[in-house]
Amino acid sequence: MLKQKKIEVVIEELARLRGHDLNTAEMLELRCRVSGTFSTKERQAHWMTTSTFQWKIPIRHADELENIVLEQL
Repeated sequence: MLKQKKIEVVIEELARLRGHDLNTAEMLELRCRVSGTFSTKERQAHWMTTSTFQWKIPIRHADELENIVLEQL
C-alpha cells in the first residue's frame, strides 16, 4: 500500500511538472484531502471486517423485566 507522504510528494511533483508551484494553502489542502482519503479507506476496511452488533439486555434490567412479567401473571 502506498504511504501518505509518498502520495503527497507525487502530487506535488506532478503540479510542479505542469508549471504550477503549490503555495502553503494548497499544500495544506493537499495534505488534508490525502489524509481524509486514507481515513475513509481505513474506516471502510474496519466497517467491512467487523461483525454485526447484537444488542443484549443488561443483566440487571433483565431481572427487573422478569419480575414485572411474573407479577403480571
